[in-house]
Amino acid sequence: MQSMYKTRNSALADFVELEGSFLKKLSGHPNIIQFLSAASISKEESDHGQAEFLLLTELCTGGPLVDVLNSHQSLPCDLVLQVFYQTCRAVQHMHRQKPPIIHRDLKVENLLISSRGLIKLCDFGSATTTSYSPDHTWSAHQRAMAEEE
Repeated sequence: MQSMYKTRNSALADFVELEGSFLKKLSGHPNIIQFLSAASISKEESDHGQAEFLLLTELCTGGPLVDVLNSHQSLPCDLVLQVFYQTCRAVQHMHRQKPPIIHRDLKVENLLISSRGLIKLCDFGSATTTSYSPDHTWSAHQRAMAEEE
């Protein structure tokens, strides 16, 4: 699988670089997509005047988990538990880093299935090491009450 970003925006370039650094750091865990290589092409070298950033990762031949979910009415309980367990292992690995890495975009669209049937967490474009402590503004109940007033 190959991810490609085209941009004139240097801030986006920084985000792509950060995503690559997270992938490098997390690579090696069985439930996180494996980083293989990265490359960049300057806007001067490009055919279209935009810088390009490429992240090369392992090919997950099982495809996205969301495709499996969309093609079945229901999944066996043991399969659901395996997906949940493997996803939790990937998140646990991220949170054990120093500093912890927070994915911030955990959803079935970001879970791939490897050729061996393992769940692989991908898309670290929203990930961060900045954590926030919850306060009263995080409560959905508090927000709903405020909207009713």
